[in-house]
Amino acid sequence: MQSLNEYWGWLATTVVALAVGVASYALIKSDPFAERNNELFTLDLSSLYEIDPELIRFEQAAEIQAKLEDVRCLAVGPADKIYVAGDQAIHVFSPSGSLLSEIQTEGKPSCLAVEVADPSSQGNIYVGAGNRIEIYRPDGSPAGAWNLPHNNAILTSIAVAKENVFVADAGNRVVSKFDKSGQHVGTIGEGAPNGRRFEVPSVYFDVAISSDGLLHVANPGALRIETYSSTGDMEVRWGEAGSAIGDFFGCCNPSQFAVLPSGSVVTSEKGVPRI
Repeated sequence: MQSLNEYWGWLATTVVALAVGVASYALIKSDPFAERNNELFTLDLSSLYEIDPELIRFEQAAEIQAKLEDVRCLAVGPADKIYVAGDQAIHVFSPSGSLLSEIQTEGKPSCLAVEVADPSSQGNIYVGAGNRIEIYRPDGSPAGAWNLPHNNAILTSIAVAKENVFVADAGNRVVSKFDKSGQHVGTIGEGAPNGRRFEVPSVYFDVAISSDGLLHVANPGALRIETYSSTGDMEVRWGEAGSAIGDFFGCCNPSQFAVLPSGSVVTSEKGVPRI
């Protein structure tokens, strides 16, 4: 008798579960609140892709085939050579796209910068890999490595100035400052001395140096770019949230940017891909 009671109990439970499931499915299919196909609840981004033709000044002229499985970063160095990093290698191309050389790296590159040749520099190559910076000479030979001062670093960008190297760390939401000997000499974004912090919701956190020696840092969660002196003091900040062509759209943009010799800034956005 006990086994029979258990059987009927199991059967009743199964029937109730099936009834609940069928009722839930019917409720969803019936869409009682008329929300599933209601245009009021549809996010339409098509207008963001419609750019005034008068604003389009560039078009793709060529492609470079980088024989890397996972292309992670690129930079332009002396003589306009193009450096492309991924896997555990750096491929160096001529401006026309011919492969000139290949450099094997110890770690997997996540960011890359090439020192611009001038009388006081050698054109060294700086590669973010894991929790350190690997340095290579122009001929590809190793020139040392620097460890980051913070644990759990996610290195996303490197900017090389005349006397210092700045490294963006999305994992700790800071920019680390090194001198050319590899000594860590400062941090921007820890809240001291100016109390400023960077909002970095994802692994997009870019930095660049302009010809006047100022450091430019993307603050993607705040949807703006900030400019700092070499000592870490903020000089200016700009950028607005919005969908217009001059604004930054989404949760965290710009994703990348570059500073031209003229001082103009070229920004790139993710989500809605546009430059």
